[in-house]
Amino acid sequence: IYPPSFPKPSVACEYSLVVAEKKLVELQILQLETNLYSDYLQIYEGADGISPIANLTGSDMSNIKVTTTLSNVMRVNWAPQGAMNVRGFRVSFFPDVP
Repeated sequence: IYPPSFPKPSVACEYSLVVAEKKLVELQILQLETNLYSDYLQIYEGADGISPIANLTGSDMSNIKVTTTLSNVMRVNWAPQGAMNVRGFRVSFFPDVP
C-alpha cells in the first residue's frame, strides 16, 4: 500500500485495514520518508480512529512493525503538509495471531 500519488506523496489519503475476526492487524513499514515534523503517517486502532498507536515522521524508517492490541481493524492516515523531496510511505499488512 502506498499513497495514490507515490512517489510524489503530496496527496492525503486514508486506509482501513481489516483482517479476519479474532485476529490482530500487523502493519509492516517497508519505507517511510517524510519531512520531519511536517508530514505524518498516523496509525490508529479500530475503525473509529480514536485510539492512536503511532504518529510517525522523519526519514530512513523501514522494517518497523506496528500491531493492534484489541481490534481486527487498523486505520492508516497519510497527512502530508507539503511532502517536498520525499517519497512518502510503502506498507504491507497481514493478520497477526492474538
